[in-house]
Amino acid sequence: MSDKKQYAVIETEKGTMKAELYTRETPGTVRNFVDLAEHGFYDGLTFHRVIPDFVIQGGCPKGDGTGGPGYSIKCETSAPRQRHDRGVLSMAHRGKDTGSSSSATTARTRSTSTAAIPASARWWRVST
Repeated sequence: MSDKKQYAVIETEKGTMKAELYTRETPGTVRNFVDLAEHGFYDGLTFHRVIPDFVIQGGCPKGDGTGGPGYSIKCETSAPRQRHDRGVLSMAHRGKDTGSSSSATTARTRSTSTAAIPASARWWRVST
């Protein structure tokens, strides 16, 4: 991927979000997300886990956090910008190298470490 900034536009019933993808820091995670999005994987999916002032999670085709595309990707946790600030979207997972399509957006800035939310990579910042 190039050093040029790349964005995703996410349309929801609550409005449109523009997300900056962190292609340099987490190239595999971004490549996975872009491929799934370009093939319509996320179309019509819901945010299945919403905890006010904590997290918003989506990307599961089953709608309960247990589904995915049928494969997993490698965690990318050593890159900079892995802090879970408000609006940061991270790859959700069940353990090392188990992420696939589900992601979690931090609903408020956290003073705790990245372990506070199960994430393998910080890959975009959402702005409305």
